[in-house]
Amino acid sequence: MVQGHRFSILPHHSRYVSLLLILMVIVITGSSMVKTIKVNGQVLGSSSTPYPELTNNGIECDVVEHLTFHTHTNLSMIIDEKQQKIPAGIGIIPAKCIYWLHTHDDSGLIHMESPINQSFTLGQFFEIWDRFESTNSTLLDSILAGNFTGHVDILVNGKNQSDLDYSDIQLKDKDQITLHFNS
Repeated sequence: MVQGHRFSILPHHSRYVSLLLILMVIVITGSSMVKTIKVNGQVLGSSSTPYPELTNNGIECDVVEHLTFHTHTNLSMIIDEKQQKIPAGIGIIPAKCIYWLHTHDDSGLIHMESPINQSFTLGQFFEIWDRFESTNSTLLDSILAGNFTGHVDILVNGKNQSDLDYSDIQLKDKDQITLHFNS
């Protein structure tokens, strides 16, 4: 048995070189991972924009739903006296990403789930809806595109808001928005 001798796989100076290389890798990869993004003045982590090509009017398509800002608005639409179904899955690309504005089912409930607290409009939701569904209705297509030329009655929580442009209506938590489109 050998006493007083340390057994080492690496020579003394090689251990320091190895440690230095490991530290350099950590510093280089760490600095590339600490990028931040600002949206409306708020800093977001680098994971908040995994699909920049899917950004729609400032609304990102993220790999997870965010709960930092999580509210809901209920939307009802009547087009020429017929109830318009709000489809399930607007803003959701299965196994890829989910927009900050989306629907899970066809109840008319719009989910606003964002990593930052910001306001959203019905026009932004309609733009996302327009990307997700090709309709057989020229009338619905013009509504989603924001260029409907007929008459619109707008009720927000039962109060007449028909003096507003329907695209500019703010989506607020627990609001009930009802739109009557007549061509």
